[in-house]
Amino acid sequence: MAKKQNIKQTILNHVEDFFIVSGLIAIIAATFMINTIAGIYAIGVVLFGIGWYLTLP
Repeated sequence: MAKKQNIKQTILNHVEDFFIVSGLIAIIAATFMINTIAGIYAIGVVLFGIGWYLTLP
């Protein structure tokens, strides 16, 4: 029973990350539908932002 609680708590701790990543994927996909070059720029901005976020203390 404790293992189920542990799995549930882990999922609940990371659910906002899932929604953020899903939203970024949707934005990038929509940008690629508009223009390929704009999509590449969108990926660059997203990767830069994720890299910056991960380097914060």
